[in-house]
Amino acid sequence: TEKNQYETGQQTASADQRQRDIDEALQKLEELARRQQELAREQKQAQQSFQQRWEQEQLRREAEELRKKLDQLTRGDQQSSSQQSSSQSASSSSSSSGQQSSGQQNSGQQSASQQNRQNRNQQQSLQRGRSMAQQQSDQRLREAFNRLTQATEDMRKSASPNDQGNAGARRAADRLEEAKDLLRGLRQQQSAGQLDDLAQ
Repeated sequence: TEKNQYETGQQTASADQRQRDIDEALQKLEELARRQQELAREQKQAQQSFQQRWEQEQLRREAEELRKKLDQLTRGDQQSSSQQSSSQSASSSSSSSGQQSSGQQNSGQQSASQQNRQNRNQQQSLQRGRSMAQQQSDQRLREAFNRLTQATEDMRKSASPNDQGNAGARRAADRLEEAKDLLRGLRQQQSAGQLDDLAQ
């Protein structure tokens, strides 16, 4: 129907925008991870200087901005998941009402109704598959957000004159690498999902 086509178009546009947002976040995260690794190496070779603490504070602020963007993406995913659940419930209820009314129709109409039910069942199966993929995507995004939160806290400690042996800088670099790997895995998962949609 026109409504379904419109909703599908909206979902596709939303998915494309989300993909672009994740691409941008991944690029920024890769840059932050590289700069943090370099800073950690510099601090390991010599006592932390005022310039290095200043650089660490700049990195922390940029990481904090990226953390906010990931938080928005996570909240957007939660809304998307709830909308998918509502759509599945509506589809199930429509299927049930179609089954009830089909008993009152003649055999020719029942054949058409049965075909419609099969189509609805296929759509529901696809929706369930997408919902599971969405849940996995949500989990990866939340984990990346948590790693980035830990990294910003380690950066705050590293920027302090009391940080001994550049421990905070090294921990922050490790956390950024972990967050980067999670986002990269999420990006690959999205690409695989797009291929599945095209195959169907």
